[in-house]
Amino acid sequence: MKCIRCGTDSNYNDRLQHSGQCKKCKHPFAFDPKAMTDANFTDPFFAKAIAQSSAEATLFFTPKQFLYLFDRRLKSKSILPMSRWLFRYLSIQIAGLITVPAFITGMSFLMPGEVLIISAIVLINIGFILQLFSISRSSEATYHMRRLSARKLQIAGGWILILGIGLSVGLFNGILQPVLQVVGGNIQYLNSFGLFATATILGILSGYLGTQQLNRSGETPHSFSISHRQVRNWLNRWIQFNGPIEKLLPSPRERQASTPISAEMAHYSFDRAIVCDSAVMAQFLIANNFHFEHNCAVLSVTGYPQTIFDSVLQMLRGNPALQVYVLHDASPRGVGLAERLRTSSQWFADSTATIYDLGLSPGQVLHNPRFFRQQSKKVAQEAQQLTPTVRQQLTVEALAWLNAGYFVELESFTPRRLLRIATQGIGWSRMSGGENRFTAWATASDADDGDWRGMYRASDESFG
Repeated sequence: MKCIRCGTDSNYNDRLQHSGQCKKCKHPFAFDPKAMTDANFTDPFFAKAIAQSSAEATLFFTPKQFLYLFDRRLKSKSILPMSRWLFRYLSIQIAGLITVPAFITGMSFLMPGEVLIISAIVLINIGFILQLFSISRSSEATYHMRRLSARKLQIAGGWILILGIGLSVGLFNGILQPVLQVVGGNIQYLNSFGLFATATILGILSGYLGTQQLNRSGETPHSFSISHRQVRNWLNRWIQFNGPIEKLLPSPRERQASTPISAEMAHYSFDRAIVCDSAVMAQFLIANNFHFEHNCAVLSVTGYPQTIFDSVLQMLRGNPALQVYVLHDASPRGVGLAERLRTSSQWFADSTATIYDLGLSPGQVLHNPRFFRQQSKKVAQEAQQLTPTVRQQLTVEALAWLNAGYFVELESFTPRRLLRIATQGIGWSRMSGGENRFTAWATASDADDGDWRGMYRASDESFG
């Protein structure tokens, strides 16, 4: 395992002899897969995840954004590439065909030799099929992992058919009988039809399951393979051994007394404001200087930033040409946020502000299975409480999606992608002639990172 400070590779014995430290520079290892039961990764692996989350230490990120990214990285570690899996699968098949007949002689008193051989082949392939089928429908697997497992099922089905039919034809023609007699001792006969029938049934079943799961791989909701508490403990352990993580954001502070603005500042107002559905997201945008780069105020519907929230909101209401952009999760609370800002007297009910809903909306995510789509009974209950006005703004499909309890969080996207999509949304508002109709489209990467790819485009679907 390499030291992140000096790059020296220390094996397990070296780490034991130096009390878990680098043998050269004595820097302690925060994680040791061989010595820790709850961390099957190394320091370089964790450091790379931090660097990826912060875009090489250029952007601030939230603990939950790190959770999403690190969960994906851990899952990707367990993916066996198609070529390696195929080599392992064929090796086990061939090894089974060679070794099983050698033990037939000693077990032939239990059942006929042909039954033993067929049973061995069947059991080996059933094991593979069950494992692949389980992964192809697992909520803890990424979309890429589920589709890859489904394709492996199809390949396994084809191999079983080829192998079974080939062996049965060879046995029927007597080509393989001499080989079996030499290897298996007292085996004189192997039922070619039984092998043919078994291989045909098993191969077709595997191919059918693979095709079915390939078509249904996007229907399964996602879940984490690790917990928030585990990630927090790992981050704390990393900080203990390596110092603070510069770009990791702390939890937003509790509400404090509002700071009044001066009379001079009261006459100034931003022309644009972005309102988030959580303090965490508003903190994220402010920390990454989104408000400076776009000359806009950034607030959360929960009252963040606390010290200047009331003053900034007062300034915004005084601007008759104000443009407000709403950024939120694809959830019942999120889709109702724009309507809340438009109708609430505490926000912009009595102003001439134009409100744009940037998303996330169900229409932006329900057709892309690569998004980290979760499902919750609580979210389903919240969907039942949507106002008639908000329901009318949703398509039947989007409303059904919410009623089923599905949701996608903004924090499931990397900081760079999230900032880019917000920037593109504001840009589209200027080019669309003031129309409040937007949707996002994306093709996620092969890494299944859940990032938005592409740009905002005009859409016929209205989000408020």
